[in-house]
Amino acid sequence: SPPFLPRAALLSALTGLPLSFAAAQANIPTAPGTVVSSSFTLDYTVGGVARTDVPSAPIDFVVDRKVDLSLTSLAPLPTALVDQSVTARYALTNTGNDNQAFSVDLIDDDPGFGNTAMGLVSLASMEDANGNGTPDDSTTPLVAHAASEPSASVASGTLTADLGPGETLWIEATIAVPAGHDAPGAYDFALQVLARQPSAWRLETTASEGELMAADADGLNELGGAAEVLFADGALNTAPATGTLDVAGDAALALVQTLSVGADPVSFTKTVTVLTDDATVDCLFATPVSGALAVAGACVQYQITIENTDTAQDLDGVTIRDTLPSGLVFQTVGLSNFKVATGASQVSQAAPAPDTACDGTAATCEVVISDARIEAGQTASLLIRANID
Repeated sequence: SPPFLPRAALLSALTGLPLSFAAAQANIPTAPGTVVSSSFTLDYTVGGVARTDVPSAPIDFVVDRKVDLSLTSLAPLPTALVDQSVTARYALTNTGNDNQAFSVDLIDDDPGFGNTAMGLVSLASMEDANGNGTPDDSTTPLVAHAASEPSASVASGTLTADLGPGETLWIEATIAVPAGHDAPGAYDFALQVLARQPSAWRLETTASEGELMAADADGLNELGGAAEVLFADGALNTAPATGTLDVAGDAALALVQTLSVGADPVSFTKTVTVLTDDATVDCLFATPVSGALAVAGACVQYQITIENTDTAQDLDGVTIRDTLPSGLVFQTVGLSNFKVATGASQVSQAAPAPDTACDGTAATCEVVISDARIEAGQTASLLIRANID
């Protein structure tokens, strides 16, 4: 093969610049619209006459515009709960050779979710203000674009600021799982990016900021004139069709992710036990007697058990309301393993006075426990005792 030098080494040899600087310069793309003109000179002798520096006619070409981008997810999505928001973060990089704007859209295209089930709370860009290569926490809402495409499956459409070649924009999407949604389950959605005209090209004048980029349609590869538009792998700049989120083009790209919606980390039960059918035994101090019957005067105990199945976070702000049915005479309540809720001073209890005859209404016979908290992985219980009337 010909003994060609690597590009950076060649630049270093020709310019005398250090190799590292020449390598950096080698990675800066030439601006589209640049006219590259080349000619040569020729020395020769003919009929005994020396000819020197005979110029050739210049040959020109115009650098074309390559549209390309990359889109990556910065972290796995956490499991979401119903009526909760989750945050997804992405890195969008302009890998083309000119300034480029992009529209960013969240697509909810999973039949299990339905087009209106997943709500987009916000879509914003994050900046690397300190230049350390990672996005800062501060966000700037993306500007809505007026174009109607893509259509019904899009929850929101936004337009980025101009990105120069090699520049990265970090995007943060906050997504809400609505109340009433079935859980658990896994649902696909996609962040879709479409290439659009920027406010200004590097050299040439933009036709209309925000319009979809379109590849040249004449089928001609002309070396002169204005810069032609090339999609790096020939992909069309269109939204993916409904149900087909596997687009991996240069001017249209959809990054499909799966959002897992989990059930609330809580389980609860209520049981009843006849402790004793001996009406002479004080229900407050009754102990279980095998075979006790549910007869008048018997002492019964309801047990409400709540388990926090999340091993990482507490179940906070717990409130229990239980209205005893008619036919019972309330006696007492007991708590086990409830902690004080965040911001509260104590676990609050409200219950009827002992020996209150219940009539099935909350006004007469409701037991309320509030301002409670159940620690991660723990189980708490509420005990209610009453006599059968």
